[in-house]
Amino acid sequence: MSIIQPNDKQKILVEDFIRLAKDHLLTLQGQAITQTTYSTAAGAILPGSCFWNGYSVIDTPQPPDQNFQNLPKVSTKFKVDDAPTRVLFIEDYNLENELRGQGVIYDNLKTSSGATVKNYGSTAQTTFVATNIEARKAIEVYLGRPITDTEMNDLISITYAEATTNQTERAWVMATILNRTRIGYTPNGIQNKKYNFSTITDIINQPFQYQPVTGTRFNPGPVANFLNGPNSANATSIYGAAAKILKDVPKAYTDFTSNEAAAYGPGTNINYLYRLRAKPESKIIGGTIFAY
Repeated sequence: MSIIQPNDKQKILVEDFIRLAKDHLLTLQGQAITQTTYSTAAGAILPGSCFWNGYSVIDTPQPPDQNFQNLPKVSTKFKVDDAPTRVLFIEDYNLENELRGQGVIYDNLKTSSGATVKNYGSTAQTTFVATNIEARKAIEVYLGRPITDTEMNDLISITYAEATTNQTERAWVMATILNRTRIGYTPNGIQNKKYNFSTITDIINQPFQYQPVTGTRFNPGPVANFLNGPNSANATSIYGAAAKILKDVPKAYTDFTSNEAAAYGPGTNINYLYRLRAKPESKIIGGTIFAY
């Protein structure tokens, strides 16, 4: 079995046992003795035998375990009012080459953790800037209702943790979360009463949806990039994405995942990436693929 750190979640042990049991079933062999009617004129019934080799257990989609539904909500420590709202942070932007050069296309982008990923969408970088007040107004117009301070803080922080530094990608990540909030998205369908879905905070805390918040069964969340949120340069970039780009994102898009195969470690499902790639409406923007 895989190495399991001490925890109080029986589901982890059970899933490893099921995986090993499936592997074991494939190695079994046997013979069945039957009474067989042969296709002769007399319709004779004679002994027969049937050899078999291995059982194959086909996976079927299962709803998330009841114990994982509506976990205690995690909220970011980041506060938008803590981030200065000057028009431009020259010294900070000089530390991030991705944020320089209107309309320049970069071959590689960086995630909030500093990891470099390929700019699959050849998405041009922009240097839009805005204040948190301007960003909040654009977010509320896109969502169609006012948001609370907690929702604003959580949205900016999850956007920072989920997207690379590309502003268009950041706007699309924000949009998918807002679109889920608008329709009351849950892992088991729209407005399923087993889940909370009224606020942005509800949406990002739903099980198995946003890894920076809930983590995986091997690495429980939340991660530091979500809890601590962006620095001033990244915050201003996200505000700029909200104020200048968000309005142009189609409101049908609700799904996204990393388009970088290396991002899928233990406890993640790379098949989700393949499913989004197969959808005709999917779009690759920066290091992320979006669909609905």
